[in-house]
Amino acid sequence: MKYLITILIIATFLSCQSGRAREYNSLLDSTDRKVFRVLVADSLESNRLEALVARKPELALSIGKKQASRLESIIQEVDHTNVMGIDDADRLKKSTTSYYKNILSLKELDILEAQLMTITLQKDTAKAKKAAMDISDLPRKRLTLHKAISDSDQARQKARSTFLQVNHIH
Repeated sequence: MKYLITILIIATFLSCQSGRAREYNSLLDSTDRKVFRVLVADSLESNRLEALVARKPELALSIGKKQASRLESIIQEVDHTNVMGIDDADRLKKSTTSYYKNILSLKELDILEAQLMTITLQKDTAKAKKAAMDISDLPRKRLTLHKAISDSDQARQKARSTFLQVNHIH
């Protein structure tokens, strides 16, 4: 009788833990969809790029700030999630947060680009020349950020795979 109660308590604990792990996994799926919408599906990115091409940096700046704001709220949602007691969730949380912060850094670079373009369109030629030089430096910064995004995505995928395996989520 004593062993039966112990087994039931352990089984209940493990099923609750698995349930929390599944909830956390669903949250991460949901945040991935939100990030996808911010970057691709809401047409914001194409509108931002079209505004830059049309030499309307104020519009591009506004769109970039809107995207960054949405990404910041997603990062906070993931960062404030309690994962205590879920196996391998902390490493997954950290790697996911790092990945999203790298994407946010890319958006901040987009905002900087729009700000610099605004300066290049002003009459002050000294400031405009400096801004043009700063704009020419952005591709190198983007390349570095894309490498960081790729590395953090690989770490996140590895952590996610381990998390799913350890928590028996298929």
